[in-house]
Amino acid sequence: MSDPVARAASPSEPTDPATPVAFSVDTVDAGGAADAMPMGAAADPSAVGAESTAPADRPSFHPGAPAWMDLTSHDLEAARHFYGELFGWTFVDEGESFGHYHRVLAGDAEIAGIVPARDHDGSPASPEDLPARWAVYLAAEDVDATAAAVVEAGGELIVPPTTIPGMGRMAYAADPLEVEFGIWEGVELGGFGALGTVGAPAWFECMSGDTLVAEQFYRDAFGWEMAVMPGSGDAGFWYATDRAGADAAAGLCDASSYLPRGEGGYWRMYIAVEDVDATLEHLRELGGAVLDGPMDSPFGRLATVADTEGASFQVIQLAVRDGAGDVEIEADHGGEPSEL
Repeated sequence: MSDPVARAASPSEPTDPATPVAFSVDTVDAGGAADAMPMGAAADPSAVGAESTAPADRPSFHPGAPAWMDLTSHDLEAARHFYGELFGWTFVDEGESFGHYHRVLAGDAEIAGIVPARDHDGSPASPEDLPARWAVYLAAEDVDATAAAVVEAGGELIVPPTTIPGMGRMAYAADPLEVEFGIWEGVELGGFGALGTVGAPAWFECMSGDTLVAEQFYRDAFGWEMAVMPGSGDAGFWYATDRAGADAAAGLCDASSYLPRGEGGYWRMYIAVEDVDATLEHLRELGGAVLDGPMDSPFGRLATVADTEGASFQVIQLAVRDGAGDVEIEADHGGEPSEL
């Protein structure tokens, strides 16, 4: 979807992304967090462990909700092997006219893209100039108007609104803290074909070095309502979602306590898996790295990982809530099921 030739060369994530996850058992009250319900798109317990197939009704995306993600890669063959083996993804090469952009499918559902890392002249970019990384795109009803709103709110437009034939219109931007993200106005490609099923994205969040600045920006540029989670402000923890309850599609987390000084932050996404521990074992066998975790949270068992090129992401085994509202992690990871 994006044109990596036009992207800024600096990474949107810190060099060492092995950071504490937003929802540790110690930082979020499970009961209060359940009311706010981040990962709302995947909150239905029936989705946990389901096969990733395109639903009869595709997910819809309100303005400012994550609608797409893509990976900038220096080795398409290696990326296809790694993610294909890890998540069972399949790939469609759009051909030379699209710069060999690859659409990624989980089952029958399109859920991501992979783009070759290229320099401004179209030649292969070096990993030093353009590191491998995942990018998150926020939905827009009108990409031109949203791009203008981004600039008016203090952000920077890196790639101006551009038409992607047969897909939609995109732009690439950064918030006032230089946290990069994409903007997507879907036409033929409306966005993710699945959310919250195994192998599909389940949640997205901006890890911010200054939530006061970021909160105002995402309110002004995308209309985020900022539903602050219960317990925020305690012990240095602050977290808000773009909307309340099951309408929530993304989060904003105060990451200032562990980001390097002067680092603005980064967007990251979670991929749903059936068993986190088994996934981590397989990931290591494929040459990936476990950067943090695994650990249990009110929303599931999760970990921060990286692929063979160093692009980081999260994996999560979504929690199943019983009738009393308690959370159990279904798969066996070396003991009794965790109640959070």
